[in-house]
Amino acid sequence: MLTLAGLRKYNRYQAALGHFGLSLIIFAILGYLVYFCWYPQPLFSIDAGWQGMRILAFVDFVLGPCITLVIFNPKKKELFKDLAIIALIQVSALSYGTYHVYQSRPAIVVYADNGFYTIALSELEHFPLSKELLDEVSYISPVYKLLDIPREKHLIEYAVETDDFVNYETLQDLRILSIQKETPFYLLEEYLMDYQANIATINKHSYDLSSVKSELPEADKKLLNKWIESNPNYKNYSYTSLIGRFGKTIVKVDKKTGVFLGYIPVDYHDGYL
Repeated sequence: MLTLAGLRKYNRYQAALGHFGLSLIIFAILGYLVYFCWYPQPLFSIDAGWQGMRILAFVDFVLGPCITLVIFNPKKKELFKDLAIIALIQVSALSYGTYHVYQSRPAIVVYADNGFYTIALSELEHFPLSKELLDEVSYISPVYKLLDIPREKHLIEYAVETDDFVNYETLQDLRILSIQKETPFYLLEEYLMDYQANIATINKHSYDLSSVKSELPEADKKLLNKWIESNPNYKNYSYTSLIGRFGKTIVKVDKKTGVFLGYIPVDYHDGYL
């Protein structure tokens, strides 16, 4: 057990290095949660995971060890008090950063309008969602849903201020409904369906990558050509867009399970809305 007397044997550089090593262990644990659970790829790259990791890295690697390097003095009588303050500062900052990253994680991922849309955990309270849907939200990983967009005339039982019922006949009318309900169209709960049971919908509307190339700028076209050349079996999978908070990309989807198997870093979405 490391005692106060034992700590006095170290100089400030050794103490900062030891603090850095401890921070590295903590960061590895948090990094695993962020990368593999809270923001599984490509959500990590497209939907704020990388931005969150930078916050945690700064707090963990820079803030704590740097304060130790500046303050640590083995000759000070208040050494234990100084270390306690350093620990309190770092734990507080790291707890706040971790909470922010956790609240920003994509809680629900919805396939709608030829692409996946994400809803952060912190955003759920702003929309009129049922308790049943909120209960489905996992503490660890995103919940996947599919939106059944009406393509024919539907009677949507939604009472406006005049208590009238409105017929919504087109996709654009669905957007109007989302405005009336103050809810993103991909969160209109009456149209949300089980993801696993409707993977055929994703396969049906999968992008033809050869056709996509003609719509891309030259730089993205070259990148997509290179990706296709290095993936000779690419036609065995489905492709669609992921619209994240920090850009768009094309995701590679398993045709049977609907699991994301990778992504092509080109900015593309062929949607109707």
